[in-house]
Amino acid sequence: MRWWIALAMGLASTGLWACDDDDGGGGPIQMEPDVPMRRGDAALDGGPTDAGPRPDRGPQADTGGGPDAAADAGLIRDIEDCAGICGVYETCGRLPDLWADDAAQCMSACADATENMRFRSYLACMQVTDCDRLQECAVPPKPQPTCAEVCAAADACEADFRLPGALNGVADCASACDDATIGQRIRSCGESVVDGACDEVDFARCLIEALDPQCLAICDNSAPCDEDLDVVDCAIACTQPPASEDPVFLRRRTQRRQCLTDANDCEAVAACDALGVRPIVGDATVAEMCAANAECQFLSVESCEAEAEDLLRTLADGAVDCFTDHFTERCAEPPYACFNPAPAPEGGCTEHCLVSDICGLLPEGQTEFECTEACLTAQTSGDPAQLAPFAPLFRCAAGGSCDEVAACQANADADAVCTRICAREAECEVEGSDGCADRCAAAFDTARVRAERACVDAAATCDGVTRCVPPPAPDCATLCAPLVACGADEADCRRACDDRDFVDPAAFLPHLACVTAAGRCDAREACAEDPSGGAACLSWCRLQAECAPEADVLACVQTCGAGLAGQDGLTFDGAADCLAAAAPDAACGDLQACVDAVAADAHCAGYCAELGRCRLDEDADACAAACADPGVAVEDAACVLNAVRRGDGCAPVADCIGAEVEPASPACQALCGARHTCDEDVDTFLCERDCIPEPAAAPVQAACAGRATCEELPMCLEAAADVPAPCGTACDAVEACDGLIGEGDGALYAARAACDVDCAGAAVLRDETYPMAVSDCVGGALCDGEAVAACFADPSNECAEAWEALVGCGFDGFIGGGEPMWNMDCNNNLANDPAGTRAALMCIIDTAAMAMGDPLACFGLAACLL
Repeated sequence: MRWWIALAMGLASTGLWACDDDDGGGGPIQMEPDVPMRRGDAALDGGPTDAGPRPDRGPQADTGGGPDAAADAGLIRDIEDCAGICGVYETCGRLPDLWADDAAQCMSACADATENMRFRSYLACMQVTDCDRLQECAVPPKPQPTCAEVCAAADACEADFRLPGALNGVADCASACDDATIGQRIRSCGESVVDGACDEVDFARCLIEALDPQCLAICDNSAPCDEDLDVVDCAIACTQPPASEDPVFLRRRTQRRQCLTDANDCEAVAACDALGVRPIVGDATVAEMCAANAECQFLSVESCEAEAEDLLRTLADGAVDCFTDHFTERCAEPPYACFNPAPAPEGGCTEHCLVSDICGLLPEGQTEFECTEACLTAQTSGDPAQLAPFAPLFRCAAGGSCDEVAACQANADADAVCTRICAREAECEVEGSDGCADRCAAAFDTARVRAERACVDAAATCDGVTRCVPPPAPDCATLCAPLVACGADEADCRRACDDRDFVDPAAFLPHLACVTAAGRCDAREACAEDPSGGAACLSWCRLQAECAPEADVLACVQTCGAGLAGQDGLTFDGAADCLAAAAPDAACGDLQACVDAVAADAHCAGYCAELGRCRLDEDADACAAACADPGVAVEDAACVLNAVRRGDGCAPVADCIGAEVEPASPACQALCGARHTCDEDVDTFLCERDCIPEPAAAPVQAACAGRATCEELPMCLEAAADVPAPCGTACDAVEACDGLIGEGDGALYAARAACDVDCAGAAVLRDETYPMAVSDCVGGALCDGEAVAACFADPSNECAEAWEALVGCGFDGFIGGGEPMWNMDCNNNLANDPAGTRAALMCIIDTAAMAMGDPLACFGLAACLL
């Protein structure tokens, strides 16, 4: 499935690139021809675009007319210098509106213009343009100084010019001029220097802003937060090439630069210096924690603050308060509660997988996308055990180089961690350290071992290491056996049991007692949240051991939960409500009082009621009289009452009294079993009794129920006994094939009727075309057993149609094993989840049909497989 998502993302990315029109300068730059006499935009030096006065640079050109008209009229002025030019403005009465009535300003601008090669064109324009259009003659700007002139002027200044000599790869100002880009920047920024202004900072800022504006922004943002910071020195350092080409180093450098560029206050600047570093949150300070540690001496006293900061950054908020309190109040106890790991940082999965990928640290064959998907799945699961393998790697991802990341990950590897902590325990001669490696490996992902690992790593003394070793896990195998029988995953159950006990050791026995005493799966599952179902057994076992805390209550609880025999069973049943209501620390006398209050025949009412409910003895009066007879077998009564308490149903009750009952037909047994699976309130024993004699529709209903989900089961219970005629035709064809019906190894059905019933049952869950589709499919299967079986599972051959759809979209190469594996998986899925699988197949077929080979439209197939 990940292949599909990765493919969709990859192609989507490719598509985006393909659609990126290059309208940002794809062709040659079109240079405007030099029109020095008259410019349409009049923007030689960035001034206004109207034809009004320009006191700094004189009149601008507009788009009207030209000197030719004036020349044709015989107007040619005899002017050769700036005095003549400014005289023209004055004579024409244009000095006020074009030069703010300031002849000196005109002379100054004109003098600057004489250094420009276009001055002759300006002079010619002034010679032939009439007075009303003098604004069309634009004064050329003063040309930039040469790079050498700027360098000479800078050398002549008393100020010590740090740039351009401090730039990377530049020896001095003269060598910088050899670089076309830097040389042009020096000319642009050095006009004021040539004019005599020795403002070294202004020149440096101008040069840096042109060469690396981000560096100048970074240093400007940082300067208000550091009074000793020199912006120019800071910017020069910023422009230097990276000290390493390590990809993680470069990533950290880029992240910090962008962070400082965006920082708008000193708090934001400080945060940029702490990128990837988790803050320590709590009321207590690290100094206060270390003061408490000085008495407790769990961490190193000499380097406490450094070790504490390192430790606290890996833990949840408030850990500093937890340790401070623990070192002060409970130093002799293990500080497990303080080692709650920090939550996964925002973007932690993305950063971990990206960094691991660029450093070549992902498992062989795993892509960055697959890593991120697995990590996010674990993170969103809410299960600490699923996230545990990733948790230490989030901190590794904050390393400054690939070497740091690799070393951190190697140190977090399960084998490395177990080796490290077990060596430390052996060094400190901790009791039981010989079994440390096995215990660590077997329960690495449990809260117990996670706490032990963190604690031993943090402990600076052997006394602290000894305190870190947790008590052994309880007998989780015994607790989990009945839960696994109800469908729980054994590994998950054992881990949850261990974790629950580690967090609350007092919870294990009540949970075990509850699970052992429950006969129904729903009751067993409910024990995790409410273990009160085992309270009576716990009190009984305390009483049997004379309330001795060191007694083996574990074995007693299991025996009690499974069912006490004989008189003990009857006594317990009578006292159960009283015992269940007793407090966990109730006095032994109070528990004994519960037992003493049980009347000799207290069990009879419940015993007879259950026999009546199970239709095993419907004469309540006769049952009560027989139960009161001292000669009646107490074993039967104890067995029945235990079945009632456990919610086992009527079948065990019948076994308790040795009742002989007529067995239901196989179809009825299968149908009642399916009903009980979907609803534990359905008693299979009573259901089977109601199914005798077998109703005509029972075989078809059972065949339907065998294929149905619990949501579909009601459809099966309403099915009629009729076999659709096309099903009969299909089964005729199957019967005609040698060996497909009978007792042989290759037989699909034991008898012909089983074929009819199976087809009819399947038809209940499918649309009306199913029977005919089966018939047509079987007819074309040519007695091939596998093909015939596939006809009954998927008569319309949706698996094959879906494969052709994948081929049509070019996605077949991403299905491991090709068409044979696809067909096998498809048919298995149809058997296990017919409704869901058919929905996915039809989605694939319909999507491909609408896509008609269009690659973008084919992306919709990915959604069908999710």
